[in-house]
Amino acid sequence: NARPLRIGIFGGYGTGNFGNDASFEALYNFLRTEYPNAEISAICSKPENVTKRFGVKAVGIAAPRPEGIWRKLDTLALRQPSTWRNWARCLKALNDYDVILSGGTGVFDDFRDTPLGWPSVLGRWCLAAKLKGVTWRYISVGAGPITNPISREMFRYDSFAGPGPM
Repeated sequence: NARPLRIGIFGGYGTGNFGNDASFEALYNFLRTEYPNAEISAICSKPENVTKRFGVKAVGIAAPRPEGIWRKLDTLALRQPSTWRNWARCLKALNDYDVILSGGTGVFDDFRDTPLGWPSVLGRWCLAAKLKGVTWRYISVGAGPITNPISREMFRYDSFAGPGPM
């Protein structure tokens, strides 16, 4: 008995952006039809909202920043504790997937963001997927504007999908 294909749909879902959530819903429904035995879940910005709205398992793209004195200490340590915590969570979460599909949304832009925002988040997940041997594919994603040269380099690296076919 072969294990079912484990697919994660990655993106800025659950934030109240109608277009992003519609992209998730369209890709999820397509996968349900084409891969009826697959285990499909979301890796998203607001997992509790995605689970409530679509009834699927969802994990957060990043851990919430600590509160109170811990937040101040994290900031004083240049957010290194949060960064390493997010790396650990990401690597652990990827144990549950064979394929990650980044579907819809404008993942290739740094609009109103810095290289340490979305470009860094996407970079972390893509690199972690490569390290874990998890295939990464982009499906109908938006791009631009990418104004910061550091973001541009990060996205150039992220655009090389991981190993193997789906």
